[in-house]
Amino acid sequence: MAKKENSSAAEIDLTSYEFATAAACGSCHPGGGPLEYDRKGSRYDTFAADPRNNIISGGDNGFDGDYFKARWAESGVIEADCLLCHSPGYDMSARNKQLAVFNYKWAASAGAGIAEITGEVKKNQKPIIKGFSKNWLKSVTHRGAQLI
Repeated sequence: MAKKENSSAAEIDLTSYEFATAAACGSCHPGGGPLEYDRKGSRYDTFAADPRNNIISGGDNGFDGDYFKARWAESGVIEADCLLCHSPGYDMSARNKQLAVFNYKWAASAGAGIAEITGEVKKNQKPIIKGFSKNWLKSVTHRGAQLI
């Protein structure tokens, strides 16, 4: 994992943003913690979107290991996804497809089968919820999940 503070791009290996992708650790990590908050405790997407912080989407950002080449403001973060473990019919491949295209904010909805997402942050597109599954609650209950 890249250090928080670096003096050049040559010092940076796996960044926090890359850690979140399906190819790295995001495919197994349920979200929250290091996939939601930077090493100073700020939520990545909120911090990156605030113009006072001078974060440039996809930029060097002072070689900060949490924000180097990151696109948190567009991709969102990966919040804790309880259904990843607690829904018998959870679709990990749908979730991981969203992570692979930097649609972090929408990965849980796709994995749970709540919605279909079109558009890819990785291709500079804005993700859109194509359709909300009105039968989601019925289908999850049918698959044996207990919702409280």
